[in-house]
Amino acid sequence: MLEIIVSAANARLLQSEVLTVGRVGLRCRLHFDSAWEGLQKTAVVAGSRSVDLFLPEEEFVIPAECLGRAGDSLKIGIYGLDISGGCVIPTVWVNCGEIRPGTELSENTAQEQTQNLLAQMMDIAARAEATAASVRSDADKGVFNGKDGKDGADVGTTDYAALENKPRINGVELIGNLLTADLGLKQIQWVTYGEWNSTILKAHFNSADQLIACQVGKDRYLLTGIISGNPVFTSVSGDTVKTIVVDGSTWTQGSLTLGTYRKPTGGIPKSDLASAVQTTLGKADGAIPAPPSPGAGQFLVYNGSEWTAQTQTAWQGGNY
Repeated sequence: MLEIIVSAANARLLQSEVLTVGRVGLRCRLHFDSAWEGLQKTAVVAGSRSVDLFLPEEEFVIPAECLGRAGDSLKIGIYGLDISGGCVIPTVWVNCGEIRPGTELSENTAQEQTQNLLAQMMDIAARAEATAASVRSDADKGVFNGKDGKDGADVGTTDYAALENKPRINGVELIGNLLTADLGLKQIQWVTYGEWNSTILKAHFNSADQLIACQVGKDRYLLTGIISGNPVFTSVSGDTVKTIVVDGSTWTQGSLTLGTYRKPTGGIPKSDLASAVQTTLGKADGAIPAPPSPGAGQFLVYNGSEWTAQTQTAWQGGNY
């Protein structure tokens, strides 16, 4: 099968075929883009002869007479026209390849010639009229009202009340305007929960009366976890994470900007630092601190933990 992609006025060969003289029934499929929606399409097949084909569908048979002579090239183009004539799209030609000699039978066989455009359209109209007549005949026989059209036996019904197996949910027949409560389905709804910090607080409960979401102002929070038995609700807006911790009737709100650092209360524990940093801090703990500058007539003494300044005493001579 030949396949051609058609994009507005451009067309290109997607899948090729070996073309031989005398080949009959070679099909070609067209793939159109949105620019061809609603257009009346005609394929122009040019080879040993040129034939126009009206296209009610996107697949057609290459006319055998277009493959009548070796050495010719087979080209296909598409012509689109809307009803008003306000849009016309002729594509470029698509070269499908050279027609090559084919095997011949010892006796000549006649080939049926392709109809012209008018004959093709008349044939399509005749088939449509035959289909419409068949539908009218089936309607008269009761095919569409539950009869099989032969012996009049019932094969179905169009009356909902006559159905033996009516659709049900949780055993409740689907008829009339039913609510989720009527069908035994769980329902979730927003209700006004009260005021908090002068802001209307809405809550989201499931059918088991469990608080699973809340709304403060325009921010909606979802239940994300439990800390020490208290539910924690989280809302992410841009690069800011907002939290609400519910402790009994007390609501505590906080926020944290993503990408920033907040030092823990009490400072960073040494155990949370990298091992190399812990080792360096350990050495610093055992290092002798730098001595202060002594005053005039003083000298320094280190007692293992700190330096102290001592006053020099003048040497006094005596008898020994």
